[in-house]
Amino acid sequence: MAVFFLAASIPLSTSRSCTLLVLVLLAGAFLHWTLRTTRQRLARQESFVPPLLGGLLAAVVAGAIAYKLAEPIIVQRVAKTIEQVTELHARGSLGDRATVYRDTWRMAQERLLFGWGMASYPNVFYLFNSQVPGIDHLPKFYFDAHSDWLQSLAELGVVGTFLLGLHGLVPLFSLRLRRIGPLPCYLFSGCALILLYALIEFPFGNPAVVLAWWLCFFAGVRYARLDAQAEDS
Repeated sequence: MAVFFLAASIPLSTSRSCTLLVLVLLAGAFLHWTLRTTRQRLARQESFVPPLLGGLLAAVVAGAIAYKLAEPIIVQRVAKTIEQVTELHARGSLGDRATVYRDTWRMAQERLLFGWGMASYPNVFYLFNSQVPGIDHLPKFYFDAHSDWLQSLAELGVVGTFLLGLHGLVPLFSLRLRRIGPLPCYLFSGCALILLYALIEFPFGNPAVVLAWWLCFFAGVRYARLDAQAEDS
């Protein structure tokens, strides 16, 4: 649920990554359903094969329909991805992306504790940008570091990034490691996937993603507390 909600907020330019995140969550959901169904059927001494075959058939049919409806787009994106991977393999590195990461880390190291200030990246990064202009001889400007984690370190420093992380860690600690139900688990899993994605991209550069992420996160916290109250009563 969380990834569906969040993926809808991420710009179309990163739609391939969003599709991959959704597929990861769907695969996890199918695996969870498989394990739960198998356990329940075995507890009742019933065969678990029929529902699993039915679920697998439904997944294959749904996948085939989705592929048929979006076949031109899928083929185009697969071809583009193969082209990009081939180009990266030929260069032997991440190219400009690796340079941006390295320069951003140098920027962060200059003021590692407290950073350069919120939203300062576009104005300060040009001092550390080591990329050579292309064939058009025009300098390359970056408004985002293509890594929310690195940009947070550069703008807020270790202290600011830690304080920002406390907004999520404190509510999680308040759950006191109680048993969490499936719904909050899926919400937290979706939020975790977006955080992992933020290592190599900047989804939180979009205000809609920020709003959706916190809504999903605190909805998960609230559902987990309701599950805990139900267990205690």
